Amino acid sequence: MKALVLATARLSDHPALDARRPACMLPLLDRPFLQHVVERLVALGATELEVLASWHAEAIEELIDDGSRWGVRARTQLVRGPDAAIDRLRVLADRSDDWCLLARADRLPQLSKLPDLHHAPDGPIPWTHAEGDEVVPSGWTLVPAGELARLPEGLTDAELDEWFLGRARVAGLLEPTGRPLTVSPLTALLSAQSSQLLTSVRKEWGLLITGREVSPGLQLGRGVEIHPDARIVAPAYIGESASIGAGAQVGPGTCIGAGSVVAAGARLRETLVLPESHVGEDVDLERSLVDGPAYLSVEQETAQTVTDSSLLSGRDLRGGILRALARRSVAILLLLIGSPVFLLAMLVRLLSGRSPWRRTRELVIQPAPPEPESWRMHRAWSFRAVDDGPAEGLSDLITRVLPGLLSVATGRLALFGVRPRSREELLALPESLRQVLLPTPAGLIDSGFVRHGVMGSADELRAAECLRAVRARGSGDLSLALGYLGRLTGWGVPSERP
Repeated sequence: MKALVLATARLSDHPALDARRPACMLPLLDRPFLQHVVERLVALGATELEVLASWHAEAIEELIDDGSRWGVRARTQLVRGPDAAIDRLRVLADRSDDWCLLARADRLPQLSKLPDLHHAPDGPIPWTHAEGDEVVPSGWTLVPAGELARLPEGLTDAELDEWFLGRARVAGLLEPTGRPLTVSPLTALLSAQSSQLLTSVRKEWGLLITGREVSPGLQLGRGVEIHPDARIVAPAYIGESASIGAGAQVGPGTCIGAGSVVAAGARLRETLVLPESHVGEDVDLERSLVDGPAYLSVEQETAQTVTDSSLLSGRDLRGGILRALARRSVAILLLLIGSPVFLLAMLVRLLSGRSPWRRTRELVIQPAPPEPESWRMHRAWSFRAVDDGPAEGLSDLITRVLPGLLSVATGRLALFGVRPRSREELLALPESLRQVLLPTPAGLIDSGFVRHGVMGSADELRAAECLRAVRARGSGDLSLALGYLGRLTGWGVPSERP
């Protein structure tokens, strides 16, 4: 049986989270919600998966891969958005009499088996649940493949489930079940987390989880470090290689993602800490979600990005500090090596009588949160005015790169990254592109310039930046360095391969 998975839902009400991941990649217990969905589909008999993704599709594609980890065939297809995914369903329909299981990646009904399809009437069979006196679709539907080809033109994603429900009501084909697990609203995700932390409930739902249960309701992953003075209150889950500091309290109803750090004295209750996050000393959170520097209070429905890395941050602070020190050390070394040229260029500017002898631009420090009011700014030096147009070769090295090393040495700019931009330039970008670029460090040497030079079109430059943004941090730096040297010397520019 083929399963068609709609993985197009976004967290539009929470921009700080939405900028970092699609809705279905939020975790439930120890793995992304989408992984629970796939595991359930495979358990129900799916042998082929077609996943339709739009926002942050690269994260979904990395998880799904070719499906071999689950013993199925799978592929991820990129669509423009939720409504475009409905149009793609018509293309995927093979007009056969076989049944397809259509599933939304952000919802998970409690299913252990499929209804008998040998004598089922020809029509959609949606799973439903009751909300008061209303019958509500769960987002999962069994449908003959040929039925997908007959979806009405102009049908939107918001109308799809109700359309199936209306067709099924006429034929009496509804499959009632309980309320599904879901990631939206986030209160529902936290409620699902609290219930699934209970072993008895989790077994009823059939969800998989790694780690071992050291006491009722307390699951620990491999390599967990818990200080003797820390207090863990069940139900709670602490993921692989996570660290809990002295005097910290974790739980009840709390999940700590793999590789995360909860510092001394922190108190977390009914909170979800996503993988590779850092919660600082004495931070007190209840009914909250933490994703790196992004913080959301589910109870108060407020979200913000914390700029003080001692409170909340992404990944282990020690690794970040070492990377920052290495980047600044390289910049200082390059400044020392290039100081004769730098001082000579400064002297030429002064003696030429040009005013001002140096230029400054106010740029946004990246990575940056989605909210413009939270952006931090810095002033970058240059010997070249914006109005002078772009330069290449030695002119670019002397007038822009050498003075820009001061910003790298002070930690305001990365050595390699996407193009640094002012507030006005960022706000002028399409929102979807801006949200892709903001989490990526801005670099003195940017991927668009290296790959296409000053003659590259706007589309080419943006495509190169998007490629840089979706790669792992630091990946491709050597290629960019060699590429920039190639532009200086005319040896050619090696491509940055995805």
